[in-house]
Amino acid sequence: MKKFLLFFAATLMLYAQSVLNIHHTLNSGNWTTLPGVALSQRGFVKSITIQATGSGTREFLFNDGGNNWYKVRYTDPIPLNQIKDCYTGDPNTFNMKLVVADQKYYTFNANYSQYGVDFCVMETDAQPITITNVQISPSDTITNNQKATVNITLSGNKSPQERVYLRYTTDNWATSTAVDITNSVSGTSASFEFPYLPKNTTVEFYVLTSTKEALAADYDMFTLNYNTNSGNNYTITVIDNGSTTYNNPSLAAGTPVDVGFRANEKLGTSNSTDYYVTWDAYNIYFAFTGGSLIDNDKYNVAIDVDPDGTNGTDLIFNGVNYTGMTQKIDYHIEVVKSSGFPDAKLFKNNAAGRYEYVKNLPNYCDNSNVKIKLPIADLTGATGVTAYNPQNPIQFVMFISNNNSKPFTMYPANTAANGNNDITATKAVKFANLASGVVPSSAQNESSLPVELVENSFKGQVVDNKVILTWSTASEINNKGFEVEKFVNNKWESVGFVNGAGNSNVTKHYRFEDVLTSNKLQYRLKQIDNDGKYSYSEVIEVNANIKLSYDLKQNYPNPFNPTTKITFELPVKAFAQIKVYNILGSEVATLINNVVEEGIHTIDFNAENLPAGIYFVTMKANGFAKTIKVNLLK
Repeated sequence: MKKFLLFFAATLMLYAQSVLNIHHTLNSGNWTTLPGVALSQRGFVKSITIQATGSGTREFLFNDGGNNWYKVRYTDPIPLNQIKDCYTGDPNTFNMKLVVADQKYYTFNANYSQYGVDFCVMETDAQPITITNVQISPSDTITNNQKATVNITLSGNKSPQERVYLRYTTDNWATSTAVDITNSVSGTSASFEFPYLPKNTTVEFYVLTSTKEALAADYDMFTLNYNTNSGNNYTITVIDNGSTTYNNPSLAAGTPVDVGFRANEKLGTSNSTDYYVTWDAYNIYFAFTGGSLIDNDKYNVAIDVDPDGTNGTDLIFNGVNYTGMTQKIDYHIEVVKSSGFPDAKLFKNNAAGRYEYVKNLPNYCDNSNVKIKLPIADLTGATGVTAYNPQNPIQFVMFISNNNSKPFTMYPANTAANGNNDITATKAVKFANLASGVVPSSAQNESSLPVELVENSFKGQVVDNKVILTWSTASEINNKGFEVEKFVNNKWESVGFVNGAGNSNVTKHYRFEDVLTSNKLQYRLKQIDNDGKYSYSEVIEVNANIKLSYDLKQNYPNPFNPTTKITFELPVKAFAQIKVYNILGSEVATLINNVVEEGIHTIDFNAENLPAGIYFVTMKANGFAKTIKVNLLK
């Protein structure tokens, strides 16, 4: 026990250390005065923002105000937006390296851990913005048929790298959600509308900025700035409006779904049946209304939570199969109509490709309505599905079958449903996400995915310093072709297009060649219909395992008039310069003067404004230098 107390006390002292300095060369490669610059306490972490002068690879390390210096056990540059750790007292450690660009700002967040210092680095084009004001409209106390809007004022225009998040909880921070509201930013304003919330709910939230995409953990370490209402957080309290019918459903779990739907939540009508859908922060609500509903009819919702993936099953369920859809079904809801509150059963696909019963769902049924409440938290556990994130796409098919399990109405309208035959679903209702403020009737897309890729056919391999991509389709309808996209510089870029077969019911094979630019490459296919609709394939990764070095290749063609291609290699991300000089040694063009990712890169040199003659192209990077001679003919 005494040993544990001593360890616990030592740990408390470690976390309580108040001084943390950074000693660095971000200013033109010159070291700061020992022991460095102190980081300031900001919430639970220590932070400092430094503007770099000059570009290139710089060094830094941390100091506790004494003789302890914190370093890392590797020599590669520190990546942005990742948590790393560093240590003291280890002779096999090195100063941290960071590739910087001139005049950009670098925010270092750090904190003492049990074994050293944890830290991360974030880059912005300008000084990070602050959140100067947060207002709640109509007020911080609302009824459960109202929505609360948060209006946010920023200190200035944000850098492209900065993202704005609103992080909130409804259970006193036992769990929380960070919502990326960057798309709402307009100048110095941003906003977020909460979905309808159940009565007797208290929401706590604050607003933060970060350069981390899809922020879901380690919030303090990835925060640039925040507004927490002076540490008290902002709150919204939801009270009962005294009515049993709500403008938008928000009932406690387990209660029947006897709720009203609004006109803009109607998807459409098929065979005299009106189909509705809506959602709040916790549930999705479906409704079949109109006409005379008959006992023992079966009301169905087929749900796919990864429309861009291939998980799920296409087995027939109550007369409908999904072999006509590129994507498969992950979950299925079935309600057998009867008086009162019948069972609404939720099924999921399992590893055997079959539907497996999960639980009964709250529902409501009368002579002209069947309504179902599906908790979003229940969309988990299907094969290949961890948990559905409402920020991701979702699609579903709604239909009614008779007591012989033959469909007689369906939305969206697929193959004719007459109650006599099994049918194949070829279309679905698709939503880009289940965000608040989205109007279901206008946000729906008809997901008619006419091109079926053969499962696991999209592959890539390296042959003779080229990337060879291959894929196959089982069938095609209205297929214009495939745009091949590669992940470059943290974004997807098109690298080519392959024409499709248009319409085909036989297997078609496709091939595309790309230049090898790195040891690890990611590709995806953007399948485009003739009417402009498109969908994405899965992402594949191609590993080349080639050894890269610093090099500048001879241009091609040479001689040239007036353009030529120049290829160069970098084994690591680095600041690089490629300049062109005439025979007198005067600089005539700058082709590269910035930080470049690791890999093989090809650039164009256009000399149409230069006279004919001999020129010299020089590359410099991390102490490497090489010059080639090029010959311009005119």
